[in-house]
Amino acid sequence: MQLNCRSCGKQIPAEDINLDTVLAKCRGCHAVFDFSAQVKMPTVPEAKLKRDRGEIPMPRQFTVDERGGRLSITRKWGRGPAIFFLIFSVFWNSVVSVFVVGFLSGSMKIEEGTSPPWFVGVFLIPFVLVGFGTGWAALALLLNRTTIRVEGRRLKVTNAPIPWPGNRDLDTASLDQLYCEEYVAYTQNHVPQYRLAVHAICKDGAKLKLARGMEDAGQALYLEQLLEKHLGIVDRPVRGEIQGGPTD
Repeated sequence: MQLNCRSCGKQIPAEDINLDTVLAKCRGCHAVFDFSAQVKMPTVPEAKLKRDRGEIPMPRQFTVDERGGRLSITRKWGRGPAIFFLIFSVFWNSVVSVFVVGFLSGSMKIEEGTSPPWFVGVFLIPFVLVGFGTGWAALALLLNRTTIRVEGRRLKVTNAPIPWPGNRDLDTASLDQLYCEEYVAYTQNHVPQYRLAVHAICKDGAKLKLARGMEDAGQALYLEQLLEKHLGIVDRPVRGEIQGGPTD
């Protein structure tokens, strides 16, 4: 069996491949990922699948407070992409601001003695939006945390302090199952960069995303296991989920 890291493409040594948990760990970028999609796994009816993930250790990005029947989980966001977004945003906004200031002040001329027409301002709008968006993303990645609180029958997901999509307020009685799923977050040098998300399946069949952007399977599986344990949800296989458990 030959496996390559899903993040950086480096080959994974045999001793870093765990067949029981279907997880591998890259020594180059330290990513932990599910490799079931890279190899042919035996076809087993979903109802007969058996797994024992054991007790998944708490990742260093997490802080947990569980007392008095309440649960609070806080996860720090990944800081790696923030540096890229920050550098790009500073450079982009520095260049765009020169043209914006020139347009607003009237010092920007197309022909001698002629002020720039209105369509120049319209032309600058998408460039301003790109600068604003990358700056906002950089601040969110640097400062944000995802907090999941379970109090009584309410499960609340909050991304703060920078406003970000994904906030939720759910009735815990409506939740039937939790599972982890891998997705392509972005590409770097034409190499897909994978992240993980924790989803909830409601009793009416609806699927909701609780948290996303986790760098490795250990984070996602820990969050799933902790919530299931607190809410009394029996872990069952879900088609398309990652199948693993912790690696050494």
